Amino acid sequence: MSLFLQSISLSRFRNYSGFNQSFNFHKQFVFIIGPNAIGKSNLLEAIQYASIHAENLVENEKQLLSINSPDDRFQIEANYSLGERNLKLEISGGASKSLKINGVKYRSAKEAKGEMLKSVIFKARESLEIVRGSPNKRRDWLNGFLSILDIHYADCLKRFERALDQRNYLLKSSGYKSQQSLIDELNIWDMELAKYAIPLQQNRKRFLETSNPSFQNAYRKISSVELTQGNEEVTSGGENPCLKYLPSIELNSEQDNEETCRQNVQTLSLEDNMRNQWLEKFQNNREIDLARYQTTQGSHRDDFAFQINEMDARYYASQGQQRTCALSLKLTQLEKWAEHLEYSPILLLDDVCAELDLNRQKALFEFLPKKSQVFITTTHLSSLPPMPADKYQIINL
Repeated sequence: MSLFLQSISLSRFRNYSGFNQSFNFHKQFVFIIGPNAIGKSNLLEAIQYASIHAENLVENEKQLLSINSPDDRFQIEANYSLGERNLKLEISGGASKSLKINGVKYRSAKEAKGEMLKSVIFKARESLEIVRGSPNKRRDWLNGFLSILDIHYADCLKRFERALDQRNYLLKSSGYKSQQSLIDELNIWDMELAKYAIPLQQNRKRFLETSNPSFQNAYRKISSVELTQGNEEVTSGGENPCLKYLPSIELNSEQDNEETCRQNVQTLSLEDNMRNQWLEKFQNNREIDLARYQTTQGSHRDDFAFQINEMDARYYASQGQQRTCALSLKLTQLEKWAEHLEYSPILLLDDVCAELDLNRQKALFEFLPKKSQVFITTTHLSSLPPMPADKYQIINL
């Protein structure tokens, strides 16, 4: 099965202020060319808005409205094929929202998830922020993508955040409660947080560890890989990339946990042992939490790092290396999602050539996925890679 976007029509979306401004797509690779501020990124953003995706689009949807819009609504229509099915998506955003696919109304994109477009987007500034921005940026991306892949993860995350809100509210109102009442209520919310923190941490750790081979392969391909002595794979510049999970609360290793369970085989399961460690961490940190009126450790403070030769790319990598990390993460995301869906989502690459040297640009285009439809924005025709004419089309804005 394959996913292919055939056309999209925009009304009052960003700088597309008219009605039914249409674009037709008939090739696997679509290059959108034009000067800055002409609407290249906005076209990709419209495709992203009409898709299931892991990134936050905007904090306020009114930002997506055309400045000259006569009302508070914009509209997007998309025609696409999913396997042997032809689908028409109609979506309105802004003050009032609606979603229809082949004339059938849905209450949300989540309800229509199986038939919706799926996309992975690289946007120069936003994607780089995942690498060099605050832990919130990386955690939001990780939570967003894992929630798409696993409904149980999404449920655990929602329940953890609900318990976290309740515990923080309790901490802020601690001055109005007796000592014993405060301890009893904190114990309840500590148990609730630990219950959901365990699967969150396990899933995050597992995902990053299993994603490392794909991430490293993408990074090496873009950076032109060579083999060093001992067959250890590093890039031609001696770069050895890695995704490293950085939990806020570090538990004992799985081996240590299993040994503890063997010593207490009649009374302690592996999950019990992990929960006890979480409870101990929460209790040891209570004085700090009470002083700051918030839960200062837990899954809501987790992070992960992009490392090159065991050095944090956030601080020690060049702009080109950071951009390669961001691109490699997006290509890894595409690969993992394709494994889950059994077809490949659409890949959107916005301003992808900026700050990549010519060798990395060439290597990136050679490494582009062969089973995805790919949209790429650029300002110059000279940036295009050599490829057969029947594989790509050019849209000039």
